[in-house]
Amino acid sequence: MDSDDKVKRILDRQVHGLAPDPFAKKSLYSYSTPRDKVIIVISFICAILGGVLNPLISVIYGQTVGTLGTHHQTRAGSPDSGPDPGAADARRQLLRFTLYWVYLAAAIFVLIYAATVGFYYVGERVARALRNAYLRSVVRQNMAFFDAHAPGAVASRIMSDMTHVQEGITSRLAIALTALATFSSAFVVALVVHWRIALVVSPAYVLMALFGSLSGARVVQYHREAKVASEKASGLAHETISSIRQVYALGIQHRLAAKYDGFLKEAGRPSRKALYLLGLFTAWCQLLPPSVHALTFWAGSQFLVQGGASVAQISTIAIVVVMGAFGIVRIAPAAQALVATVSSASVIFREMARRSPQDPFDPSGAVIEGFKGNIELRGVSLVYPKRPDAQVMKEVSFSCPAMKTTAIVGTSGSGKSSIINLLERFYEPTSGEICERTPFKSRILVL
Repeated sequence: MDSDDKVKRILDRQVHGLAPDPFAKKSLYSYSTPRDKVIIVISFICAILGGVLNPLISVIYGQTVGTLGTHHQTRAGSPDSGPDPGAADARRQLLRFTLYWVYLAAAIFVLIYAATVGFYYVGERVARALRNAYLRSVVRQNMAFFDAHAPGAVASRIMSDMTHVQEGITSRLAIALTALATFSSAFVVALVVHWRIALVVSPAYVLMALFGSLSGARVVQYHREAKVASEKASGLAHETISSIRQVYALGIQHRLAAKYDGFLKEAGRPSRKALYLLGLFTAWCQLLPPSVHALTFWAGSQFLVQGGASVAQISTIAIVVVMGAFGIVRIAPAAQALVATVSSASVIFREMARRSPQDPFDPSGAVIEGFKGNIELRGVSLVYPKRPDAQVMKEVSFSCPAMKTTAIVGTSGSGKSSIINLLERFYEPTSGEICERTPFKSRILVL
């Protein structure tokens, strides 16, 4: 094998690790127990049922309005003297509708509570198991893995990214399921009650879905850009504080502060754009209900005059369409959050699937027994994986006898620290070997 190809192979093994484990877990819920899976299924069903029942409120509301209207017409057409013949019947109907409201409210409360608690319970357990697995995977990586990450990136992933993943598989998933069920149920109810009026006001669904998806996508993009700049600022602050003595010695406080302020301003620009877009979206959501009501009552009045619709039907359509539209509003942000969750989880799983060429948890490999400490370097060369074009050491050979002090002297950058890095197996030599000399033979420690 050519020496250059050998060096590239060694560097590539340190940077990218060994071949990924084909049996590694690649799903969030693969870290859940059978009990967690049962709770997920129950929560899934409860979230859908809670969303389906919500538009039924509009049906009861329409029937109540229709009963009041019918009673008013009956009362207006009867003489003023004498008891109202339809009062008792109207009272019984209103009492029945009131009980329906109470029963429906209790059912929605129980279902949504069960779904929310179930998703949060399982999400917390899955996130905790994923954090433990990720930390175990990280501590078994070689040094080149950490060189490829910005300072604090691994800690930020354990805390920040895992929090996003936990939020996505708990609250966002519950909201998405409930909102999707609410929209579907509302659309079906509207078509069943009066399909002509429902078709007239159906563009509200399209406009809300279009505006919600576009604004949601832009907001997520702006937050992603702000997060990248914020991570740069966090990394700079971490490096500055951890090296505060050198910062004071070099007198670069103002320069670092200006650079940090620049990162904050870079993060602030997309954040402000996201806030402006969120404000516009909030105003649009407030504009929707009166617009839908105006269109519904205008279209309903045309059918009412022709005798093709009743007051109860018009009232039901006016309420249920708004419910369905707001269901779409809740679907878009939840879907965007779920996409961000999948994206964050894919990065985490990819790093967890990475197999370190120097795995401290791997029981295989040679175990040195009776180590005396007679170290010898034979033609050792070194190239750091992060700087593949810089030759740090080239065919260095010397020995360090046991029980004696060996001084390594040289100018800055001559390779003194690199020798210690090789002895501690932080990096692999690109050529040569590090051995322990014994009276009878030499044992290779690092190849």
